[in-house]
Amino acid sequence: MVLYNGGSSWTACRRFRDTLDGQEWFGEELLDFQYILIDVHEYTEERLLELSNLIGMVFLLERKPDIPSFMEQLQRLTRALEELPPEFFPIFQTWIKLVTNRGLSEENKRKVSDIIDRFTEPKEVRNMISHLEKAFEGFEFKAKQEGIAEGRAEGRAEGRAEGRVEGRAEVAKRMLDLGMDIQTIAKATGLTMAQIGELSRPK
Repeated sequence: MVLYNGGSSWTACRRFRDTLDGQEWFGEELLDFQYILIDVHEYTEERLLELSNLIGMVFLLERKPDIPSFMEQLQRLTRALEELPPEFFPIFQTWIKLVTNRGLSEENKRKVSDIIDRFTEPKEVRNMISHLEKAFEGFEFKAKQEGIAEGRAEGRAEGRAEGRVEGRAEVAKRMLDLGMDIQTIAKATGLTMAQIGELSRPK
């Protein structure tokens, strides 16, 4: 059985014989079997909501695996999740860990798992969802802050590098004005002959 939630249509062979070259020579005598394909996109959202069971809810949530859409859909299913049989709740917890951990760092995976494990009954789903939303908002904010800090650090490094080049160029100009030869200037400043040649050209 294959449970498929990809964005494009399923195109892989479903029958064993279709994977073999020359299978048409053997007629019906060739060993054959096929797997069951369950494509979550073949079910309408209304139909999945009507099921009101764990499978229906999992299928519905699998349709939008990115975290913002997933959490939005999870909010819509709060009431149905609260009515799950208690014995199904650990299964739901295990599955939601797998889905929400996609793309997270190891540290954030542990935080998400700790939040999910904190709640042990279906009636606690609302609180679990609320805590998860806050955690994901924190992850997003931290990622943005780290990106800003990284950008600033790169900008400072580039600025220092540009400053060093400009400083050497200024020294080279003065040496040119003093009539020093290009080779000596290149050795003294670390600039290339071509860079010094550009500086010597009239603007």
